[in-house]
Amino acid sequence: MTQSITSLIEKLEKMPILQWKVLVPIQNLVLKVPSLEIGRVHLTIFEKAEQEEALTAVQKINDTSTSPEPVKEGAMQMVTDLVSKTYLHRTVATANVDAVDENQALALAEEETEHALNVLRFYGVLGNNTRMRKAFIGPEGTIFRGRYITLCLAGDMFVLPWRITGYLFEFEIDASALALMDKLSFQRLREISKKSHEERTDFERLLVTAIDFYGRAINEPNPRNAYVTFLISLESLLLKEGEPRSLLAERVALVVGKDAETRTALFEQTRAAYKLRSDIIHHGFDDVTEDDVWRVSAIGFQVIVRLIPMSVHLNDIGQLITMCTKSKFGGPPFGEASG
Repeated sequence: MTQSITSLIEKLEKMPILQWKVLVPIQNLVLKVPSLEIGRVHLTIFEKAEQEEALTAVQKINDTSTSPEPVKEGAMQMVTDLVSKTYLHRTVATANVDAVDENQALALAEEETEHALNVLRFYGVLGNNTRMRKAFIGPEGTIFRGRYITLCLAGDMFVLPWRITGYLFEFEIDASALALMDKLSFQRLREISKKSHEERTDFERLLVTAIDFYGRAINEPNPRNAYVTFLISLESLLLKEGEPRSLLAERVALVVGKDAETRTALFEQTRAAYKLRSDIIHHGFDDVTEDDVWRVSAIGFQVIVRLIPMSVHLNDIGQLITMCTKSKFGGPPFGEASG
């Protein structure tokens, strides 16, 4: 068994690393700006120019094939039809990755794409709350628009109740949305996203992780699961491994609150949110409403937005903990305390 694994590893190490350009069609994301780069992902509307560029590249590769001409022509026609049907006039995420084969390339591209979409999902709570409006986004096939309708009969009446099972509204990014995002450290977050995992500081990695959890919660249709995931996002950013969770409410209050009154209110809100989480996890409580989800998502958003610009000076969670320890509920805003 060990010999087989060793042989496989040696085989993989000898495989050449290739540069791949992976195009991922995105469902329900409407770009009203020419393009958008987040991290190592380029988002754009796939129009005729992009179609011709992609098909020209495929044609060059196809021309080098030794297959019979009818086979090559059939392959080219299949790709042409696929590109036209799947990509044309749609938002497409393009990721350039290094991989040994198409499976690894796709996995890496999907990971990069998800990071980028989670950033957009995070900022999507601004203005029209994307979760409340059910404006979910994701690679094609991972989300859908839909509802189911039922027929209910009772005595001399009938009703047709229905339930939402997919997205309702389009997720739009336009110039005004970008301007609002820029006021809340979007450019700084893009800087962090462009770095590789190794290039990021420990605290930058925590931010990326917190935003990934936050984005997953935005796209989670089940309110209970979304609620818990929003709190995991907060924990991953504010708590060191092994620390008691009771510290979470205190750190939320200190990081976000500007004065004693707002800090006290945030402390109580977060403590109440955590009690509901405990009821969900430990007592099977399932009656979580979208209002509950909205409240905890708002807390998480405020914390992350506050800490994105501070990530320039914070290298790890230890520095954050030190700043929290020095802060007082009646003291100056977080990061402005002396000493």
